[in-house]
Amino acid sequence: MKKFFRFISSKLFLYNFLMALLIVIVLFAGVWLFLRVYTDHGEALTVPDLVGLHEAEVKDICDQQGLRYEIMDSIYSDKVELGAIAEQIPRAGSQVKSRRRIYLINNSEQPETVPLPDIYDISFRQARSILEAYGLQPGRLEYIPDIGKNVVLRMKINGEIVKPGIEVLKGDTVDLVLGQGLSDDKTYVPNVEGLTLDAATTVLNDRFLNVGAVLYDETMNSEKDSLSAKIFKQYPPFDTINHVNLGTFVDVWLSTDSMKIPEYVPDSVLLDSIRPDSVNADSL
Repeated sequence: MKKFFRFISSKLFLYNFLMALLIVIVLFAGVWLFLRVYTDHGEALTVPDLVGLHEAEVKDICDQQGLRYEIMDSIYSDKVELGAIAEQIPRAGSQVKSRRRIYLINNSEQPETVPLPDIYDISFRQARSILEAYGLQPGRLEYIPDIGKNVVLRMKINGEIVKPGIEVLKGDTVDLVLGQGLSDDKTYVPNVEGLTLDAATTVLNDRFLNVGAVLYDETMNSEKDSLSAKIFKQYPPFDTINHVNLGTFVDVWLSTDSMKIPEYVPDSVLLDSIRPDSVNADSL
């Protein structure tokens, strides 16, 4: 035991121990430095917006920014051009490391088709749900004299009457001819200021009205702007007193200028300030 304590206290042991400790420290420092260099010292890149671009454009941008990309799948979308990028992961604006791979979904060159569903003789609200389930968009509403109130009598695409069962492009807009009923029913014009065009279309259709002229201000610079734009003016304006005919067109003005766009106020809130007997909002 004395020899052991004498050995570990000797200069030779202490020298070897310190040399081994120094080697371990150098190794750890080397690994740490390597990891910092490998991960670009913690610096991150901002993922560019690639949606709407074609592959040649994507390649140029990724090469310039030190990123890689991979097209995983194809879908059909009416939001971007055929052959363009429809979706990306990670999304634009995300922070990633250099050489990170961006996964892309391409918009198919061949549009997808679906059979036109049979929605004759059912209510407009049922018909709209069925069309949307098939990937189709309910379009303008046209009223003709018929005993069936708000019942689908005909379907039209691009102004032509079409029959159920034919193949149509997914995303197509289907205009509907509805029955006016026996009485001269009318409806009030809802408030759509502060809504996007898609949201306003749904609100107007719920009151059996159409979107009329769609006018954009000078803030519109691209298709993306038009998708995010909101309504700052409508005509006829919100009015629960002077009712309009079913199928009336409501013109809307859109902008991306937040200073111009009013905050959306639902009809239910606006109606609180009106006498209960001045409007029957559930009459249709």
